[in-house]
Amino acid sequence: MDVEPEGRISEGFEYLAHDIESFRDETRKRLAKLEHGRSQIKATLDIIMRHVTGMGQQ
Repeated sequence: MDVEPEGRISEGFEYLAHDIESFRDETRKRLAKLEHGRSQIKATLDIIMRHVTGMGQQ
């Protein structure tokens, strides 16, 4: 008696594992882009605040 006919269960788990890993990779890439964008916004706001307040201009 074959518990796993034609290996379909294992194949399903392999497909699911690959799909989850792809999702993780894409999520990491998007998080890195968000962090980079946040850093750029922070730097821009810092420049604007220095200009508006006159800090650093002597």
